[in-house]
Amino acid sequence: MFLHRSWTRRGIYEATFAPDDGGGWRIVGAVVERDPGRYGNTDDECDRVMLELALGTIVLGESAPEPGERLTELVRRASGSDVSAGAIRLSALGLRSDP
Repeated sequence: MFLHRSWTRRGIYEATFAPDDGGGWRIVGAVVERDPGRYGNTDDECDRVMLELALGTIVLGESAPEPGERLTELVRRASGSDVSAGAIRLSALGLRSDP
């Protein structure tokens, strides 16, 4: 699966999946863009959580509270401020509407 930034159309994440023992799928590999001219984040943990959050909410339509809370924690720590969870989620995922 390839995930691209909507406003730049640049590929940021690439995830590879394999079947799991329960009949579902699991991520077995992931690559993140690290060219600072194309993508400014360098925090592997933040990118791991962002990939999990994007797949859970956008692709699978889940509420994904755990990755959302973890992303909020990581952004607050990196910024040194108490940014609201809603602002962080909106910034990361944009506006979502039901089909």
